[in-house]
Amino acid sequence: MRVRLFPLFVMCLVCAFSAHAQLVDEVGSSAILNKTTAEISLAIQNTSIPFEGTINLELLDPQGTIRATSTQNVQIRKKKHTYKIAMPIGDLMKTAGDELAWYRLCIALGAPKVLSRYQNC
Repeated sequence: MRVRLFPLFVMCLVCAFSAHAQLVDEVGSSAILNKTTAEISLAIQNTSIPFEGTINLELLDPQGTIRATSTQNVQIRKKKHTYKIAMPIGDLMKTAGDELAWYRLCIALGAPKVLSRYQNC
């Protein structure tokens, strides 16, 4: 039994040590809504090595429908840094009205060839 579990344990350790550890600081992040764009500033804490990654943003309405998206390739540096992303929102400022306060931002951050990803929804 021990012989069979050892390779599984080693494989789990390899995956754990090779995964990038990153976290989006929601308190240090912000969003500014303009007429046709949303300016998103994400504070990202990376405790691992720098890597080339992708930030995917989705703006969801209260029913969970995606109303706007943005994807940006970035170089995620070590320690805490702020990354600015512009997301086109079209005429949402006019059409959404007061319901806009209930929209939520879904953030996915990761490297294409790495098992680890940060996702908040």
